[in-house]
Amino acid sequence: MSATDDLRLAWQAHRDGRPGRRDALLTLAVASAESDGEPWVGRVRDFLVASRPDHLFAGFYHLDEAMSDPRVAASLKRLREAFPPARVRWLVRGSAISRGPYTGRKVRIATLLDDLLAPPRCDRRLASTPVVPKGSLGSTSVETSAPILAFYLEVLLATAMLCALVLNEMPDQKRAA
Repeated sequence: MSATDDLRLAWQAHRDGRPGRRDALLTLAVASAESDGEPWVGRVRDFLVASRPDHLFAGFYHLDEAMSDPRVAASLKRLREAFPPARVRWLVRGSAISRGPYTGRKVRIATLLDDLLAPPRCDRRLASTPVVPKGSLGSTSVETSAPILAFYLEVLLATAMLCALVLNEMPDQKRAA
């Protein structure tokens, strides 16, 4: 039960934009579920190692080796002290209540894993802006800086229009002062 609660709280941390807490809870979930032989343990371990090359599971080929290492055991003990099972259950219940009308229904583990392990989505607006390498600011061409210049001119035009509207609305006495 503790591993699924750790997974649920990791999912909530992921949704809240807290990757450090998410990774700590995923590590605890993998450690708790490893002995049970849960099918998702390998996927989550691979995700942790891929996203954080300095992760405590990264130096080991098999999870069994990592779990038998005293440094890993000490790290897991510190993590479990920060997130004891009673606190995790309390935080999971609070996050479920804060998401809306509390129905008591739990999100399926498969859905949690799909959401947690999905590759990050790219914002299309950011993907369309050209990337200028460092040190090449003096050598930028007009073609690569055209979207930036157009945006800059739009902002300047909007600011000028706002100033003109405000000045037209002011009484003549305040404008002269």
